Amino acid sequence: MARSELFGYVRGAFTGASETRSGLVEAAQGGTLFLDEVGELSPGLQLQFLRLIQEREFRRLGETSIRKSNVRLITETHCNLRKMVRDGTFRADFFYRLNVVPLYLPPLRKRQSDLPLLVAHFCQQVHGYTRTFSPEALHKMSCYDWPGNVRELQHEVARLMVMGKGKIIQVSDLPPRIRGANGKDDVFEQPFKDARKAVLRWFTREYLHRVLMQTRGNVGLGDSISSCVWPNTVSSRQITKRSTARDKRHKLGVHEF
Repeated sequence: MARSELFGYVRGAFTGASETRSGLVEAAQGGTLFLDEVGELSPGLQLQFLRLIQEREFRRLGETSIRKSNVRLITETHCNLRKMVRDGTFRADFFYRLNVVPLYLPPLRKRQSDLPLLVAHFCQQVHGYTRTFSPEALHKMSCYDWPGNVRELQHEVARLMVMGKGKIIQVSDLPPRIRGANGKDDVFEQPFKDARKAVLRWFTREYLHRVLMQTRGNVGLGDSISSCVWPNTVSSRQITKRSTARDKRHKLGVHEF
């Protein structure tokens, strides 16, 4: 079924194929075809797309004649394709044909400084509502790990925009799983090394956030106060450069006011 949707089929190609139909590849002729979760493609479909990329040609399902194609292919996956190639579950020739301009986008939990921008963008997508998020709510949301990544954030913003009580969404409006997020959830069920890392990350983020709150956004003063938060691995002194402090804030998703 996936092949028929992508490459089309002719009448009688399979049971229920009562008419000839073109596929998504033909619909994207002269444009771009975005292929989501390319790592989930079957070996047969990988071969079909390899031919599409390499020879710029394809066949409809059940057809003998070859059709030419002029399509730009963009793919996305959460899988480690290099590992899949080593394991023999993904074609090496197909991988190297795809891997021309790779873009690596880390999960939302590793780029929490993007969260306020994403929230603002998703708010604009919900028509008929003009609510905004308080700084405290945004901060609490940045403490959450977002296992569902950006899609989970998008759906949560839409729900809060519709179900929120006032014009400003507060911490109390957030669901329990986000409202209770503090970087220490279930640490006792994790290995010691992972638990210690999670607690240290939570403490550092909370500390820097409160320092900036106390200094009313004075980054220079905040960096000076917070210079002893994490140890310098070069020496025993707990001192850090301002550039290191800035990088640390951005990495932890602690925003300037």
